[in-house]
Amino acid sequence: MTLEDLLLPDEEIKYRREIPNFKISGEVYGEIIITDKRIIFYRRDGLIFKKDISETMGLSKITGLKFKEKGRFNKKGLIEIYGPVKYTIEGKLDDAHYLHQTLLQKIE
Repeated sequence: MTLEDLLLPDEEIKYRREIPNFKISGEVYGEIIITDKRIIFYRRDGLIFKKDISETMGLSKITGLKFKEKGRFNKKGLIEIYGPVKYTIEGKLDDAHYLHQTLLQKIE
């Protein structure tokens, strides 16, 4: 299975970025995808027997976002996405800031 197999009919990818050093609610995912309908956290595990792991949330379900800097010398960015489930995304400051700005533009 590939990421494209996870998409709904007529769902269009608006933003896709590899995020190898990001933790999302404590788990490491390899990619974040924002479509016109939802946000997808995705990774592929396994050397021989590949398996896809994903979590999603509809963009219309997002009720709020929070961004803050964490740390003194090795600063990281922390994004909290509020909805039916709260996601916490932690990663490099510049990447987290860019992702936060992108999410702000995509949610209603």
